[in-house]
Amino acid sequence: MRHASGVGARRARHALRAACAGIALAAGIAAAASGDTDADAAVARLAARAAQQPDDLALQWIALIGDRDSSSAARTVMRLQRREPRNAAAWALSLAVPGTGTDERTALSHMARGTVYDEHQGTAARAIAAELRAAGVVDDVNRRAWLAADSGSLAGHLFATCAPRGAEPRGSLRTACTAAMHVVFRRSTDLSTIANAQRVLRALHALDGREHERARRIAWWRDTTDRRIDYDDALERAWFDALVASDDAPATLEAFARRLGASDPPPDWRWPPPDAPVDPPVIH
Repeated sequence: MRHASGVGARRARHALRAACAGIALAAGIAAAASGDTDADAAVARLAARAAQQPDDLALQWIALIGDRDSSSAARTVMRLQRREPRNAAAWALSLAVPGTGTDERTALSHMARGTVYDEHQGTAARAIAAELRAAGVVDDVNRRAWLAADSGSLAGHLFATCAPRGAEPRGSLRTACTAAMHVVFRRSTDLSTIANAQRVLRALHALDGREHERARRIAWWRDTTDRRIDYDDALERAWFDALVASDDAPATLEAFARRLGASDPPPDWRWPPPDAPVDPPVIH
């Protein structure tokens, strides 16, 4: 990889491991970790086009990366909710962006009826990558585009709502949070979101057998990938290329692990260990 410093390289690799391991990065940290002003500028140019192109879903999600508090952000969220009424991620935005007219309980209720949880990070990353290339950027374009798109995730606000104290939601929202979190875990296209959702469900003793098996399989693919990809520049570039080309990070992780020679997890491979603590989700 080509970075301004060794620190930048280490931070970028941490972001890569976060994507594999399901660590929820703080909003804005991923793009800032490598000091990527090119990616920030690309995002700003794309966001400026969002109002003129309201039917472009990628632009609408990109517009929220750097602007979450203005009236235009609230209008963007409401536009996404009208366009994707069964996308739980669109309703989760009301937990992060003020002024949408949707309160916590209503947002969670819509989420519980969702058929997918998709923040369109792949679509956004491809748009950012194209913008970077149009501006003449040639180094590590897909990695930089993915980290910029990932920095726009607002999922942390969902987990802050449902798990503000040791993964225990406020009593009045417990049932609503549990129902919403089942949808998030089962239908999310993002690895960090899935990891945080399963932590909340485990803490609520609500993770069912099918969900536990999904978590076990993702952990197996993640473990295989982590051990091979760490500090390997070529594999790192290949991983980000695969992420940007995909709209389903869990499926991409499995395919990547199989490409590295992994088979299905053995039936006796247990995850987590029986005495493993239940960690609260990483919330920013």
